[in-house]
Amino acid sequence: MKPPKMTVEQELAAGLAIVRVGLERIRDAATRTEAVGPHIAALTTLYDSTQPDAGVLGAVADVIGTICVSVSEVEHADVERIQEWLDEAQGTVQDGAGERIGHALALLAPLAETDAR
Repeated sequence: MKPPKMTVEQELAAGLAIVRVGLERIRDAATRTEAVGPHIAALTTLYDSTQPDAGVLGAVADVIGTICVSVSEVEHADVERIQEWLDEAQGTVQDGAGERIGHALALLAPLAETDAR
């Protein structure tokens, strides 16, 4: 017997709950110690400049980008403006937030070397 289908709202609520649990795990792994290494690892999980699509921000940007493409099928006079906003949001998530995390990681790196000694 198949389980009953979830409504869109239920699917989205379940997805959000899963994301929140994952983010809580990342936060908890980083903040259970004062050592810099776990903080760096958690931030790199969010955004790694060597693999920008692999982190959390890359996943969020991918979802926004996919929705941006999909919304082109919607019949609406402002669909191009909607896509522009979504395209900008996608770039802001990955490039804007990612760049700032990259700067923070660069400043934290020497502290990790000190912790290792």
